[in-house]
Amino acid sequence: MRCHRTPERAALEARAADNTQTGTDASMIDAQHGGLSNAILLRAALATTAAAVLGGLVWGGIVAATGTEIGFVAWGIGLLTGGAAILLSKGERGLPLQLMAVVSSILGIAIGKYISFYVALKGVVAEESGAEAAESLSPFSSEVFSFFQEVSSEIFSPFDLVWVGLSVLTAWRIPKIADTTASTDA
Repeated sequence: MRCHRTPERAALEARAADNTQTGTDASMIDAQHGGLSNAILLRAALATTAAAVLGGLVWGGIVAATGTEIGFVAWGIGLLTGGAAILLSKGERGLPLQLMAVVSSILGIAIGKYISFYVALKGVVAEESGAEAAESLSPFSSEVFSFFQEVSSEIFSPFDLVWVGLSVLTAWRIPKIADTTASTDA
C-alpha cells in the first residue's frame, strides 16, 4: 500500500490507461521502472549511494577509533540505504528501489572494510617501517587498493557474511511493496 500518490505516478497511470494513445499497456510501464519516474529513481540512486558512503565512513571511523569491527554497524548500513530509498523517493516502493538499496548496502560495507583494512595496514607499516612510512600511505593509492584486492579473501571472514546478509536483507525489505494479499482466517 502506498503512502501517497505522486504526480509522477499519476501521470504514468493515466498514460497506461490510455494505451491507444501510447501503444503500451500498464504492465510494460511497470516492467520498465516498476512504475517509478526517472526523477524518483535518480533521487533514490543518489540517496542510497550517499547513505552507503556515509555508513561506510562511519563504520570505518568506528574501526579506526576503537580498533574493532562492530558488525551491527554494517547491518545499519542496510537500514540506512533502505531508508534513504524510501525517504527520497517520497514513500514510493518497488523492485528498482530494493535493488538500489541492496547494491548500495554492499558498497557501504565494502567502503567500511576498506577503511578497516587501511587503518590496519598503516599500523603494520608503522611497526615494521616507522611512522613516516605509515604516514606516506594514501587510502587513494592504487598500490594500497591493489593490495586490498589481493588479500580480500583473507580479510573477509565467514562471520562477515552474516552481517552482509543482514544488511542486504534489511536493505531489500525496507523499500519492498507491502503484501496486500494477506489472507484472513475466519
